[in-house]
Amino acid sequence: MWSKQESIEVIDIGNDYFIVKFYSQKDLDYALTEGPWRIFDHYLAIKLWKPNFNPIEVTINNITASVRLPGLAIEYYEKEVLKKIGNILERTLKVDTNTAKKSKEKFARLCVELDLTPPLVSQYAINGERYKVEYEELYNIHFQYGMVGHEKINCPQKA
Repeated sequence: MWSKQESIEVIDIGNDYFIVKFYSQKDLDYALTEGPWRIFDHYLAIKLWKPNFNPIEVTINNITASVRLPGLAIEYYEKEVLKKIGNILERTLKVDTNTAKKSKEKFARLCVELDLTPPLVSQYAINGERYKVEYEELYNIHFQYGMVGHEKINCPQKA
């Protein structure tokens, strides 16, 4: 999905981490900016290589993910408004093409960078009206605490 101009080389370094060597700068830029990327409904965390990376000890705290904003009135389908909403969640990377064209009215879709360590935002408000946030293909979210990685029934923070 990433080798548009030249080939790529994939090296398995263990613990479900891979090095992808790009032979084209355009292919690398495409992989870094055109996500979020998923394989079998699981997000890929794409990062530039950093020296001394240890696949056994590293944890993934940030991912790029798609979010849906269901029920949002069409008058808010303006790029700047949608970016502000995405920035409430964490950091907006881009507004979905169909959303920007106002061609999909059931929900707005954004690509956001999420920090998975603090609680995730489950709703936001515009002019006193509350709207829900749906995280696409992000499983095991317990919104009482906003944590990713366990469901309510298995919550270690239960009273």
